[in-house]
Amino acid sequence: MNTETRWILVGKLVVREVGGQVFILMPDSTMHILENESAVHLYGALPAEGEVGATLEDLSRDLVTHFEVSADQARIDVGAFLERLAEVGVVRATDAG
Repeated sequence: MNTETRWILVGKLVVREVGGQVFILMPDSTMHILENESAVHLYGALPAEGEVGATLEDLSRDLVTHFEVSADQARIDVGAFLERLAEVGVVRATDAG
């Protein structure tokens, strides 16, 4: 994954945080649930559509700051997180930077 790519949340999603979990309802009524603390944290750190996107490095540094994880492991985890959310249409790459 390109570390310079900027990522943002896709608009028009219905999102609720309940009991430490994030529930994301897609326009086609598919629901995605973020259950672990680091995924919920990363989701909250992602900029909304129309804002300057966050890079893999930005999000990795944030993860290292808030959780006991090495920089290398954070990059791996954040990369997998962004790839999965991009696959299901929750985040997208943006040219804004």
